[in-house]
Amino acid sequence: MKKKTEHIFRFLSMATVITIFSLDFFQIYDFGIDRLIYKVNPIFADLITIIPSLEELNLQNMSTKDKISSVETMNRPMNYPLIWVYIFDFISKLGEPHNLFGYMQIFIYLSFAVFYLVRVKKNFLLNSLIIFSPPIFLIFDRGNNDLLIFFLIYFSIYSQRGVSGFLIGLAAALKIYPLFLAPFIFFYSKGKFYFLFGFLLTLPLIIFSFSQLNIFIGNTSISFSSSFGILTMALFFKKIFSFITSYQISIYLWVIFSFSLFILGIKIFNFFFKNEVINLVNTLLENDKNTKIFVLFSLLSIFIFLVFSSWAYRIIFLLPSTCIIIDCINFKKNFIKIKNIIMFIFLTFPFISTWILFSNNKILLNHYTWAFYGPIVFISMIFYSLVLLNIAKLKFMNTRIKFFD
Repeated sequence: MKKKTEHIFRFLSMATVITIFSLDFFQIYDFGIDRLIYKVNPIFADLITIIPSLEELNLQNMSTKDKISSVETMNRPMNYPLIWVYIFDFISKLGEPHNLFGYMQIFIYLSFAVFYLVRVKKNFLLNSLIIFSPPIFLIFDRGNNDLLIFFLIYFSIYSQRGVSGFLIGLAAALKIYPLFLAPFIFFYSKGKFYFLFGFLLTLPLIIFSFSQLNIFIGNTSISFSSSFGILTMALFFKKIFSFITSYQISIYLWVIFSFSLFILGIKIFNFFFKNEVINLVNTLLENDKNTKIFVLFSLLSIFIFLVFSSWAYRIIFLLPSTCIIIDCINFKKNFIKIKNIIMFIFLTFPFISTWILFSNNKILLNHYTWAFYGPIVFISMIFYSLVLLNIAKLKFMNTRIKFFD
């Protein structure tokens, strides 16, 4: 009876949060502040860069770099693989493709969030603050298709055999970078032949998207105002240095400096938090499913961090890993030591910190708040890298012991 009452309470809590979000997002009710949720104009601004139909695409040269959609309001070229035009052409038979796709993503995420939070065993409030944190609102508003990619990867990890290979292959064709994760999911897969078969079915789509790689990467702008990544930190250091001195140092040297600082950070944190990280890793390894989810999503997040300069919404790929960390935390036991508290703060800070980063009552509206967010994610990724390295170390040691036994 107590458990049933708790589930009802959680469901009502989620219903309240979603209702407030919906009223504000669709501007149905004024809460008395400028905006509760980050709001751009037009809505789903990332999706309107996609050319909505094949007919319109055929009017433009297929090999031309500057393909501008008829619904684009800021004169930005499309920076997505051309496969998205085919998807939007299909959706356009039902209505405005960017609106239908944007609202569909929000509906799927909200359904997923309610299902997870109603069933979560502990730390309900903390999980809620992370799952409905400002970067998630940002991806809702921009309509960025990383939300769909997130679910394709998530279900690929949870699926079996051929379905798993097909889903991760499809994600790679739609956005390229999930291809990095395919070998790791293959490693975890029990039916490797079926996984490979499912993945190979999507290979023509992947090749098609990779053939346009230089076009859509060239159309993606990178600036200091991007949220996180090694390149973002390099731009961050370069900007600070230019304020202090009149010297100009190549951005490539700043990238090397940022990466070196990242490696040094791993060594420093390992020295100070070695025992705390090992205890966390031992807790993680008690559940094989949690370990698999944590490893795969952390690997992808670190890859994105190292290779790209990303907006805050792409931190969604770290979401499952952070929720698993929260599940491993025993507040009564772990929060006795100050080191455990510090480690926990930095492991959850890419989400929790965004509740603090306000500007004129608008969550994450001012681009220069990323001057704070970039270093926060930088430190957090050091901790996640350290946890992954210790998991690999313990796994390797256990494998050696079994081999010699």
